Amino acid sequence: MIMKKLLLISAGLLVAACSNNANSTNGTQTGKATSSTSDEAAIRKTVQDMNMAKTAKEIASSFTEDGEWIMVGQEPHKGRATIEKAIEAVLTPSSKLVMERVETKEVILFNDHQALAKNVGTYHLEVNGKAEPSKKIEFADYFVKSADGAWRAAYEINSDDNG
Repeated sequence: MIMKKLLLISAGLLVAACSNNANSTNGTQTGKATSSTSDEAAIRKTVQDMNMAKTAKEIASSFTEDGEWIMVGQEPHKGRATIEKAIEAVLTPSSKLVMERVETKEVILFNDHQALAKNVGTYHLEVNGKAEPSKKIEFADYFVKSADGAWRAAYEINSDDNG
């Protein structure tokens, strides 16, 4: 059920992005292909950096100023400052979330400034210094390229997939 929700939300983001770009040109030119390859690599790196960062500030900086962090079954966290506070809540010394590994399964480039990344990761909670069993998480990031050329998450939708 959770995975269905994640897929439906991802599909909605895909439809919205595609409808905004119905008149965009096809990216078959050589320059576009090179740009697409470097954009995809930059997005994959951003996903890794965001998920392996050690501080809430580092993680939140990967979001747009008005980005949203969505955990299925919870209220969305809107805005970079709010996202940072929410992340701080899961990185406390007595109980923190530790990402073990993240893999970007697919990057869909809609155009030169919008993309979707489908990701899967493994994490565990560390409570009072003791690691709990690892869990799998699937998540999608809708990225936009900012004026400075950096890719940032406008939306991240997370869903635990443990059963």
